[in-house]
Amino acid sequence: MVGNKAPLIFVVTLLVTLWCGYREFSAIALRGAETYRALMEWNGLSSGVYRAFVGDQKVMEQQLASSFPDHAGRHGGDKKKKTRGILIPAGGKNQMLNAFVNLYVLRHRIGCRLPVTIAYWGDLEKVKNHTLFDRHMDSPSVSFLDLSTLAYPRHHRWLVPPNPDGSSFWNGFKIKVFALYASPYDQVVLMDSDAMAAQDPEGLFRHPDFVKKGNMFWPDRWCTRVKLFSMLGMGQQQQQQYQTDSGQFLFDKTRHPDVLEWLLFLNTHDEFTYRYAHGDKDTYRAAFYMAGKEDQYVLVHQPLSVGLSYRGFFRSSMPQGFIQHHPDDGSIAFIHRTSQAKYSLGDEHGRTFTHMLLQPSCEWNRRYWHFFRPMVHSVPVLEKPKGKKQPAKEVVIVKIDPSSDIAAYQYTADEAAHLYRSEYSSRDGGRISRNETTWLVHITLEVVCVLCVLYLLSIGLRMVLRRFYCQDIS
Repeated sequence: MVGNKAPLIFVVTLLVTLWCGYREFSAIALRGAETYRALMEWNGLSSGVYRAFVGDQKVMEQQLASSFPDHAGRHGGDKKKKTRGILIPAGGKNQMLNAFVNLYVLRHRIGCRLPVTIAYWGDLEKVKNHTLFDRHMDSPSVSFLDLSTLAYPRHHRWLVPPNPDGSSFWNGFKIKVFALYASPYDQVVLMDSDAMAAQDPEGLFRHPDFVKKGNMFWPDRWCTRVKLFSMLGMGQQQQQQYQTDSGQFLFDKTRHPDVLEWLLFLNTHDEFTYRYAHGDKDTYRAAFYMAGKEDQYVLVHQPLSVGLSYRGFFRSSMPQGFIQHHPDDGSIAFIHRTSQAKYSLGDEHGRTFTHMLLQPSCEWNRRYWHFFRPMVHSVPVLEKPKGKKQPAKEVVIVKIDPSSDIAAYQYTADEAAHLYRSEYSSRDGGRISRNETTWLVHITLEVVCVLCVLYLLSIGLRMVLRRFYCQDIS
């Protein structure tokens, strides 16, 4: 019976395989065509975009020179008592989950009393239910700010440019910067939804660097050149420093209203800015430069550490996030989750770091980061990339003590994520989202394609073996 159906199975498998190949080659061809088109238009677009940017820059300089006192007054001035608070730009289900986790730790474990505002963009995010935050956060309650309902400054380019079909272009970096621009606080601690405080950030407002210069940023692990800096004519010294991790920072809007204007200017000219920089993270230093305040930009001199999650396979661990340190004593100030360390509604696993790579140097990052797969059985670790002639560099990996505060914060974060998922699922009726359904269908099709290819290969191999076997017999 099976033998009679073998030709039919073969034909069906062949058709499915051809369809899978058509899908893959179509996608490759489309990407290739887009790349070719981009390369062909690069020279003309680059020069045109740069000329437009320089022209808009001159107009902005004239506007700020003529109306800067109005901007200073609008942002509050220095005479009144300054308001302080935490701002978290977040949109979408997973970002709201991460924001809930971080605020839960901030309120229940750290005991921070600063007011918190979660900023999002209206209909594009569809944030419908805020009661979950109010029910689980101690006073003061968390407020929500729909940025799409605010008046937009007319002297800046569009934030979400309209398309002819009525849809809108979405870019989270620009929305994040506008959230800072429009935040209700004079002095702001901005934290990405995946950046969790490990101590009360309110004390950083009293740090001498912030009191003197009105801002505080933390370094990224990258210390390579930023093309945007050279395009703006920034000095060589600026280009040799660490890049900026904008996942968390402090900013005094009353001290630097001009920097704020240039910051929004840079990020709304994203066709130029994001071509030469990765998102918003290095536009803050560039905005200080454009405002003539490059000497007031504060980058914490404590290099970041790297959070590692233990993997049982070969006792190795993978980098899962950045750990930022206090500018004075080097204690852990923030945990910035990246990659798979972010919480997700569709994943019940915890997100705790088991080990830390302690403050690797800029030179070490530049040479060894991409080859780094640390083993967690020894401290310190001598790590030498395979196939490289450079001498091994010593890096220190420490295991996080399960009884330490940092471990307690992470356990609390996992509990908060579980709480949010359970209440979110009950409120949503336990339905699978459209994105999750699309993902399941995509994975199923990929598995079917792989099985069909393997089936055809097995038939081909069997035919080849049978032919050689028959020749040997004859």
